[in-house]
Amino acid sequence: MPEDAPDGLRQQARAAAIVAPGLAALAWLEDTLAGRFEAAWGGLDPEFRLALVQQWLSSDPGVLGLVEEDRDALAGQLASARPSHWLWRAHGQKVLRRDVERLWSEVCAGSGTGSGPDRAPSPRTCRP
Repeated sequence: MPEDAPDGLRQQARAAAIVAPGLAALAWLEDTLAGRFEAAWGGLDPEFRLALVQQWLSSDPGVLGLVEEDRDALAGQLASARPSHWLWRAHGQKVLRRDVERLWSEVCAGSGTGSGPDRAPSPRTCRP
């Protein structure tokens, strides 16, 4: 932001920087709760998608025997916002959907990381 920008413009820029992450989180939450996993997956941070894929590959190393790519190359392909690798369609989407849903259910139950009575989601945002 240029130093000579009007104060109102600076305040709008600061407000947008504060609000944007919350709006992204709400969009992810809406997609997840509505069962739109593909949209929710694409909305995740790239590093978080990569961490989820690496966790899957680590917990199920037999998957690596199904492909010719090395682990890092495969993880990179599967962690894209819109994976096109055949392994994603055959297995990855189901496995990662299960993991994300399990993580969300832990958050809703108050047992997820960073949870607690003061941080638990509203019952309206959790599935019964």
